[in-house]
Amino acid sequence: MEQEHRNSNTSSDNDHEREVAMGQEDQDSQDEYGNEVNMYDVTIDLGKTGVVERRGIMEVRCRSREVVHGRLEPGIGKYATLLVYDVSFKTIKKSRRVTWVKVEFTFASSEGNSRMPEVWSIAPAGTVPLLQSSQEETVRTLSKLTAGAPELLANVNASIEREKTVTKMTSDSARVIGITTCDEFGQQVGASWIMEENKALKSGVPSLIRCVMLVRRRDNRRFECNVSIDTKADWKTELGRLVGSTRETDDPVYFDPQLPPFSRLRKVDEYDLANLLSVDLDALAEIRF
Repeated sequence: MEQEHRNSNTSSDNDHEREVAMGQEDQDSQDEYGNEVNMYDVTIDLGKTGVVERRGIMEVRCRSREVVHGRLEPGIGKYATLLVYDVSFKTIKKSRRVTWVKVEFTFASSEGNSRMPEVWSIAPAGTVPLLQSSQEETVRTLSKLTAGAPELLANVNASIEREKTVTKMTSDSARVIGITTCDEFGQQVGASWIMEENKALKSGVPSLIRCVMLVRRRDNRRFECNVSIDTKADWKTELGRLVGSTRETDDPVYFDPQLPPFSRLRKVDEYDLANLLSVDLDALAEIRF
């Protein structure tokens, strides 16, 4: 009987472990809005809450904020997933700065017989000008005019210098450009954001961009996302970063649409899961200096 009891307990423990491994067990954890968060589900769903973390002279971080699975809109068979990520950049010294950034998300199916996810819409989208500036610029040009002296029948030349001054207004701005990217078949399988500094002010790029994506799915099977972040900085930062360093690669992020929402910005019940197309993506997006 004792052996049977031990076997029963072992079986129960194994079942318990299997439940945890499948993300079935709820843990006593809540986000700032009081939503229950299954921490193991978060690990399974996102691969990791922190998607990218690189430290050094330049620190680059990518953090998941929202992963909400549902339907694109009522009455049709298309599924959708709302994704929100915070991507931040920081240099250790105040005198250093990040001058250019490209953040790219590329989606793929995790199962061979599943249809490829498609990026339906993003925010911020298009070109967003920031920190606009204008200044007066004066340009001076010096030209020489040469006149011959034929009456002297000799190679006698006179050189006349003329100066021209032009004053004009020039303007510049930092920019954030958000676009969807396509594969070789023209399907929108990715989204990218490019950030450029205001070259006149040399103010660097924003310290944080909140990237928002609505991904359309044709089924409820698992899918994945590859995240790449490329950066450029002022020459001193680049020099310090490159000495003895190697390019890091990041593992794909995996998603399971069968798992419950993961939300850090809003209460889950604020989303209409049957109509994610109704979500105002611009209201979730953010650019912060």
